[in-house]
Amino acid sequence: MYLGSAQMLVLLTKLLFVLSNILNIQIKSLTLRSQSISQVILY
Repeated sequence: MYLGSAQMLVLLTKLLFVLSNILNIQIKSLTLRSQSISQVILY
């Protein structure tokens, strides 16, 4: 039981890490888009 729970925790942490990386990439692209849009509006 303990081994199984430990393996599940490792898998969950890996999934969370991957999800956070994907979210960070999406946030960066969104900020880049908003910056480019604001530049277009400004100029």
